[in-house]
Amino acid sequence: MTVWLDAGLEETPATRDCVIFDGDNTLWQVEALYNDARKRFCDALEELGVTRSEVDAFQRRRDAELYGTYGYSPERFPRSFVDTLRHFIPAAGEGTALLVDKLARSVFKVSPKAYEDVDAVLEKLSTSHQLVLFTAGDEDIQRARVQAFGRAHHFSHVKIVPSKSANAFRALLVELNLDAGRTWMVGDSLNSDILPATQAGLRAVYLKADNWSPVEQGDAVVPADVPTANCLSDLLRLILSPSVNSHR
Repeated sequence: MTVWLDAGLEETPATRDCVIFDGDNTLWQVEALYNDARKRFCDALEELGVTRSEVDAFQRRRDAELYGTYGYSPERFPRSFVDTLRHFIPAAGEGTALLVDKLARSVFKVSPKAYEDVDAVLEKLSTSHQLVLFTAGDEDIQRARVQAFGRAHHFSHVKIVPSKSANAFRALLVELNLDAGRTWMVGDSLNSDILPATQAGLRAVYLKADNWSPVEQGDAVVPADVPTANCLSDLLRLILSPSVNSHR
């Protein structure tokens, strides 16, 4: 399902070059929430006599396995916690399983923090480029994160989709009347952001950030013609550089 949010800006299509931003772990820090919940889960099982490194490894592996069935559904992460509990403590009662499930779901209740340099970057880029927010995941969760982010006014459009693919990017280009050669994709995920965007003909910048690497990276490598940003501020140099724009 595709959801359009009113971003509060009107933009004449194709009048300016465009920068499309991912949300999770690109503009705001989601991985830290998952890491914190995982740490507390490991702490709890360690108190019950289970080695925390084994808990950590099993849960991460199970979570990646469940992605094939659940994708970005909010049911996946809690299921991985409960499955991990059952693996190490088969006799755990239903009450314990419910507590573990609640701990995992806490990641959806907390608003993630925006990266420190996000305001300066969005303000600067918005003076020369049309900005679009294109984020994937559960509709309700992503809507809440966009609202908590509080900077939708910088974007001409905000779009939420269950997952991203080359076809999803092609559809976005058509709907917004964007020229692929004049459009950048900025994201932290090679598999969800960078590779499908470049397959659709967009230019891209890979943002090096903590994320769910088994799924978002896997065995993928950064394409040779895609620059890497170590922080959002690097985008100003990589996208606004005269030498970059002269090779369009």
